[in-house]
Amino acid sequence: MTWGTEGFSMLLAAGYLGRKVSVRGKVSAVDTSDPACCTVRLQHGVVANFGKFKAAAEACPVGEIVHLDGIVRAVDASSITLDPAFGRDPQAPFDPLQP
Repeated sequence: MTWGTEGFSMLLAAGYLGRKVSVRGKVSAVDTSDPACCTVRLQHGVVANFGKFKAAAEACPVGEIVHLDGIVRAVDASSITLDPAFGRDPQAPFDPLQP
């Protein structure tokens, strides 16, 4: 499933638990302080767990638009967790569904 983060609401994400999704959004934070659990946060509450792939997480500059693939592992009132997650080719077709 492919979504822009503005359309990937908490209500819709719950229906995709355990499924692969592709999201596009602006990076709000990158945390590589724990080398075993590197994360990238996107606007609108998407948290992408890159695991041990520190360089891949650092390749997502804060303030830039990125494209990520991941498995929806958790959904709560304030966030959607993709685990595992990884960057995808920004030149690949991206036709987000709209709610």
